[in-house]
Amino acid sequence: MTAAVTDLADLNHRDLLAALDDEIALEEVAAGLLKQLSDAVLASDRPLIEALVDRATDTHALFEAAESRRRGACRALAQSLGCPRDAVTLSRLARELPAAEGRALDDRRRRIESLVTQLRRQHIRTAVLLHECARVNHELLVRLFPQMESTTVYGAGGTAGRRPGGSLVDARG
Repeated sequence: MTAAVTDLADLNHRDLLAALDDEIALEEVAAGLLKQLSDAVLASDRPLIEALVDRATDTHALFEAAESRRRGACRALAQSLGCPRDAVTLSRLARELPAAEGRALDDRRRRIESLVTQLRRQHIRTAVLLHECARVNHELLVRLFPQMESTTVYGAGGTAGRRPGGSLVDARG
């Protein structure tokens, strides 16, 4: 490689590492938000739940920007290294770089993989918790309002029908 190509590859490599560092930070924030959300649901802290959902929405936009930046940095580094654009992966780029730079890139790739795994687990735990809360709430309501198990409902044509479960208010009420 010429000095200019080496300098360009080094610049693109640093850009990619910075983009990956941003993604790592966002993954850590997302995992923390999900954990806080689970805790807030268990504590029945509605204002905190709403605030966390708002923060998660804002974080999603940051994720999209970071992902776009990472893809652009990957393409630029691949181009400066002469890699085909369709075969660009972080592993491939790490192999194409000198040993120290490749290790730095691979370390960040592994950290992201680990964080994504943790985030998926926390997401599943939170989803199961919310599902169980909904199930328990439904059971409580069924026991408090036994008549809700079978409710008269009326269709658009005015015909009456019975629908088992799910309704607290009878259409006649």
